[in-house]
Amino acid sequence: MQHVVARRDGWTLLLGVTPELAAAALPLVAIDRDPEMIRELWPGDGAERRAVAGDWRALPFESGSFGAALGDGSLNVLASGDDQRAVLAELGRVLAARGRAALRVFCRPVVAERRTDLLRAAERGAVPCFHALKWRVAMSLAAERDGRVAVRDILEAFPADPGERHRLAGRAGWQSGEMLTLDVYRGSSAEYVFPTREELERRLPREFSRAEWIEVAGYPLAERCPLWVLDRA
Repeated sequence: MQHVVARRDGWTLLLGVTPELAAAALPLVAIDRDPEMIRELWPGDGAERRAVAGDWRALPFESGSFGAALGDGSLNVLASGDDQRAVLAELGRVLAARGRAALRVFCRPVVAERRTDLLRAAERGAVPCFHALKWRVAMSLAAERDGRVAVRDILEAFPADPGERHRLAGRAGWQSGEMLTLDVYRGSSAEYVFPTREELERRLPREFSRAEWIEVAGYPLAERCPLWVLDRA
């Protein structure tokens, strides 16, 4: 991301408070709708960075305020494709001419995987880590529901019994504690959106003159997490 937005003048906008990106392109303003998330994750304000609370669909900044924008999974935590379209339109508004956005996006494949096949692959040791399986299952569910998935449905797609989870982790070669992260979804009303690349491209507003997918590698499921680079006209 640093390389992609290098040499852009002015401030950078960060969608969310991903701490690993807090110093990616200074000076920087991060925005998240949840003040508690800011308190918990943001490493702190300084002369060249700060975090504010606000709605990505109605950014509290003047048009052309930023030379660059960053986001890690930001388009996936929205409620719908319409919200994705609204956020992209706002990015087009607040970026200056020739500004650039670099967004890592979790994209589902055009041909959906079957959950039964995924679980069998995990039991054969063919899925390198639990989190890769979790997101592949989530994308499989999303393919049935216009790209959307409730996180509680991700939880329900896996064994509820601790013993069954432990056995699955053992056969797959994972640390058994990895599956405990599922339980944060219990009782949650949150939803994710996993678009295909083509779906996102259709939501891109005319303010952007160029869009490019940059492939990444080096970690499980990287092939489904490309960097979407958008250039403002």
